[in-house]
Amino acid sequence: MSLKIAIQPDEVIHPNGKRQSFSKRWTELAEARDIEVVPVDVFRCDAVARISTCDAFMWRYSSSAHPLLYVQRLLHAV
Repeated sequence: MSLKIAIQPDEVIHPNGKRQSFSKRWTELAEARDIEVVPVDVFRCDAVARISTCDAFMWRYSSSAHPLLYVQRLLHAV
């Protein structure tokens, strides 16, 4: 049985201009261990359906108001 992980892509641009992406690193680690990665856009209408086909879901979300409210609703649904 192989594992399948849904990952919400992320990229943060810091004030110094440096880019950081947890999802890229998670994808690299998963693929190195033969874990299938399913990219998921949580703001699309098919997000819950895509996540439900996976064994796990990873998302590093922003703590700003809009994503935080959405996160709470989505995680309850999942």
